[in-house]
Amino acid sequence: MKHLVIEVSTSSVKLMLKDSITGETRISIYPFRDISANGGTMDVNILTAGLRESVHSFCPGDYDAVSIVTTWHNLMVTDENMVPVSPLYLWNYTGAGDIAEELKKDSSFSQNFYSVTGCQISSTYPFFKMMKLMREGEYVTPSKRYLFMGYGSYLNYMLTGRFVTTPSLPSGSGLMDNEKCSYRSWLLDLLGISEGQLPHVEDSMSFGITGGENCRMLGIREGIPLIYAIPDGASNQLGSKAFSKGIMTLSVGTSGAMRLHVEERLRDIGSGLWCYRSPAGILAGAATSGACNCTEWFRNTYFNETPSFEWLDSLQDSDVPVFLPFIFGERSPRWRAAPPSGFRELDEKTDKRAMYEAVQRGILYNLYECFERMISACGDPEEIRLSGGISNSRKWTQMCADIFGHELLLEDTRNASVEGAYNLMRMILEGKDIKAEERPSSVPIYPDMKMHYVYMKDMERYRRYVEE
Repeated sequence: MKHLVIEVSTSSVKLMLKDSITGETRISIYPFRDISANGGTMDVNILTAGLRESVHSFCPGDYDAVSIVTTWHNLMVTDENMVPVSPLYLWNYTGAGDIAEELKKDSSFSQNFYSVTGCQISSTYPFFKMMKLMREGEYVTPSKRYLFMGYGSYLNYMLTGRFVTTPSLPSGSGLMDNEKCSYRSWLLDLLGISEGQLPHVEDSMSFGITGGENCRMLGIREGIPLIYAIPDGASNQLGSKAFSKGIMTLSVGTSGAMRLHVEERLRDIGSGLWCYRSPAGILAGAATSGACNCTEWFRNTYFNETPSFEWLDSLQDSDVPVFLPFIFGERSPRWRAAPPSGFRELDEKTDKRAMYEAVQRGILYNLYECFERMISACGDPEEIRLSGGISNSRKWTQMCADIFGHELLLEDTRNASVEGAYNLMRMILEGKDIKAEERPSSVPIYPDMKMHYVYMKDMERYRRYVEE
């Protein structure tokens, strides 16, 4: 079978066509033009037009099935005819921050919300975005019925005519009971909406059949199976074939994340972790807002020309300042709306390369804090599989192993999310036992435990400033 995978991110569309018999693969990436995520929002119609243009440019030809990958935590509103009436609110939209901080003061609500949904009290989640919209009254009109969904569910409708989703996407919304995989009425009552205004939740292994005017408009072949949209975080886990409860994936890309399948849901909101659903089971993890976006911010802010990784990595003996990596906000483990951020302990002698190393350390210290919480809640993982833009810097990759004090298995997983969706298609349509297959190849990175203790001592400065 030939499978077409469509991944829609905030910056581009990635398309992969793969033959499950020959293994022949073609991948193309189409950056969006004339569209950006300003203020944590995007124009839905322009986004969809970019998707249509990408599919037509890719010209996949004959294929037997299609699947979709999107991001977690986004929200859009349509009228009852599925015509968009709002922008797409992304995970980094902060407009509902005041509401989240207000509700966080109610410890009983916070703990109950987390124990049911697995989501923290943060404007990241669609529940709080929806509460803001409802309080503003824009979509509370008796004469009109509005529908609320993520972009993945919107694409499910566009390609099949069915307003549906599977548990992975809504598990990161703050609207769903992640044990029963159904919406909780008391949460919907708080928003003043009914279950009929949300996509119907179907089984993780269900799929639809493509067809209709919108499907033709997007350039997708009709009459073939569509594997309903799954979020990139869950799809990455499937792409790494990290099904075992002891395998943690650690991604240091634009933002940071670590994920681990667990036997039982996490119940304590104080862990600072989240607990969602993937097609393979219960997925616990942590996500940070600052990673490679912070290193890019530093290069763009402090240099007229982009310096090479080799030059930036060439720092010898120098006093390294402290960097709090919350330039783009904070998620795990504290989920604060207004965290302290930027440099500390700078002076006139501080070298730019020392500042750059401070950025690298700060990013990893934040992730290590999350790792400490993961160990406390889920136990020490048997292996950690590392991926993301961090791999462009040999020094930073080694620093990561040293700080974590663990052997890391460096994967080439630039296409893990689309490979994950492809694996899910094979599971559903071909009955393949993906768990029994060999995992992607990796290169071991061994920690220098002497440096681990050096970094742990240095991290005491970070811990002091991060609690400001």
